[in-house]
Amino acid sequence: MNNTPDNLLITLRDCVPFARGGKRACYVHPDQPDRCIKLPLPDQQPADLYRRAPWHRRLRKSILDFDENHREWQAIHWLECQRDDTVWQHVPCCHGWTDTDLGRGLVVHLCREPGGGISPNLIDYLRSHGGTPAVRTAIDHFAAFWTVRRIPAHDFMINNLVCQTRADGTLHIWMIDGLGCRTFLPVAQWFTFAGRRDARRRIQCLHQRFDRTLVRLGSARPTEPRL
Repeated sequence: MNNTPDNLLITLRDCVPFARGGKRACYVHPDQPDRCIKLPLPDQQPADLYRRAPWHRRLRKSILDFDENHREWQAIHWLECQRDDTVWQHVPCCHGWTDTDLGRGLVVHLCREPGGGISPNLIDYLRSHGGTPAVRTAIDHFAAFWTVRRIPAHDFMINNLVCQTRADGTLHIWMIDGLGCRTFLPVAQWFTFAGRRDARRRIQCLHQRFDRTLVRLGSARPTEPRL
């Protein structure tokens, strides 16, 4: 992971984020369109979250523990230390940190379509196309990949996954949010068995969310139950 040395402050104040979550907003990097900058929302600054947290959480956590960017960066750094390039098959590469007029941001690879547009998150894809065989295959490939990896991550939420159409027409799933361990002790990272068991649990929950989303959107029938 390269920390990008920016001598000039990147101006984002007048830019519109292309995506916004519960705690962060994502901006296209103005100088590198294949990258995006993740920044905490104004009311989700780590120092403010720390001050608003219950006293017992402040006792065992630092301000950095309330920083989604820092948690993601730690997870990516852990992946880099594994020295296995295959982990980047479903996790966008990180390009370090940069300073902007909205604060310090994390720079990551931006998933784009063959025509240049930004790839949609999975829920937007399902809203437009439904539960196609192609997207079901892409989910299965993602599930098979994640089951054998001990990648620290939260539960797989539909809107935290991106569905990218590749040049050959196939679909590919990327996890663009939710990296990092939330547990006090990262047991899933320490022990292979615990990590794979945790991954299987989260994959099963992903399939259930996928099916519920299809039902809610009035799309195709739910998938078969996974073991």
